[in-house]
Amino acid sequence: KKEKQSRVVYPQDILYAEASRKETLFHFFDGTEGFVYTFSDIEENYLPPALFCKIHRSYIVNLMHVSAFSKNTVTMKNGDVLPLKREKEFKEALSAFRFASLE
Repeated sequence: KKEKQSRVVYPQDILYAEASRKETLFHFFDGTEGFVYTFSDIEENYLPPALFCKIHRSYIVNLMHVSAFSKNTVTMKNGDVLPLKREKEFKEALSAFRFASLE
């Protein structure tokens, strides 16, 4: 819910979520929108763990929209490059996601 309007957000449409002061920013292919939810609330209650992975204390990425990664960064399909601080967890989540997608 934002202002006086509600927006339906489907998990597959989110590229990544970003912690920002008093709100969480959702990045989509067509722009960015802020919502007044805590980052931890978003992570724990709204983003399916099979589809999303926390790669940094301020970023949760949608594994469907990752195009590349290195030891320190994750590149999203829209070209955004994000810092990677949880490499082991990310690799495990990405591997599980890829194999689950094949079933």
